[in-house]
Amino acid sequence: MTRAGRIALGAAFAVGAAIASPTATVRQGTLSRFVLASIVDAEGQPVVGLTADDFIVRERGTACDTLNAWPAQYPIAVLVDTTQAARADFIRLSMAIRQFVDRLSGRDIALYTFGDRATRVVDFTRDPAKLRRSVDGLFARPDGESHVLDAIIEAAKDLQKRETAVGLIVVVSAGSNDQSSRSPREVLEPVVASRSIVHVVEMRTPRASGRLNNPRGRRTATTDRAAEAALGLEELLRATADRTRGRYDLIYSSSGYFSLLDDLQRQLASEVVIEYLAPANDGVRPQLQLGARLPGVTVRGMGLDHAPRDR
Repeated sequence: MTRAGRIALGAAFAVGAAIASPTATVRQGTLSRFVLASIVDAEGQPVVGLTADDFIVRERGTACDTLNAWPAQYPIAVLVDTTQAARADFIRLSMAIRQFVDRLSGRDIALYTFGDRATRVVDFTRDPAKLRRSVDGLFARPDGESHVLDAIIEAAKDLQKRETAVGLIVVVSAGSNDQSSRSPREVLEPVVASRSIVHVVEMRTPRASGRLNNPRGRRTATTDRAAEAALGLEELLRATADRTRGRYDLIYSSSGYFSLLDDLQRQLASEVVIEYLAPANDGVRPQLQLGARLPGVTVRGMGLDHAPRDR
């Protein structure tokens, strides 16, 4: 992405969901399509209060009329670490999650845990009191092992059933090694099918995680099987987040849960869905560009394959 405020949008998912399917014929030879977009300023801070006129949308180099824009309110699945590894910092972890969900008013939110097994604690709801009570009732299990990959798969399947244009899976982890025995393909396929973005906030020790960030971008050799398992999980979570246009954020202390979930909440608050008028293309995926009429900003966005229900 460039600071000039214009980026070329590729496919958001491997199945080609980046270009919207036609939902309404506005005038002969044109179709109404949709894109999820946000803008950050030169300091990387989200810009709120945006309208359709703030954005520039082009397909194959041709400017498209922006018809409407409204706040994005897609559903969110929050996955909470309740393993033994989370016990020492669980109070701060759960407080950060409660603060996060409290600020997501108007959205459907579901709550999952992945200590011992993947469990949906609360189905999608907009009842903040119900979510608060559920978060407050969580605890880290003394001998709980991580099944975070199972939880991601379960959340993705639940989101797919909702047939939403886009969804979000937020994983809040204390870094315990996973016991799900899932392959990367088993994790990625349901996530892609659900059109979900994956965002991970994970706490790990600097000693293990630093081995993924050497100058050559390769692991250093080790005979520590636990460290190898931790790095393998970290790589898989990073790859899943990258593939879905999400983020993997690594922290080394529990205070990071608050700051990074706060950053995510502000990003979500700045997102809008733009409806724009595009030429019909007989099902051929057009080259899509998204820009802004504001100086010195960066535009982020992804095409949606149908109109969201939150308009």
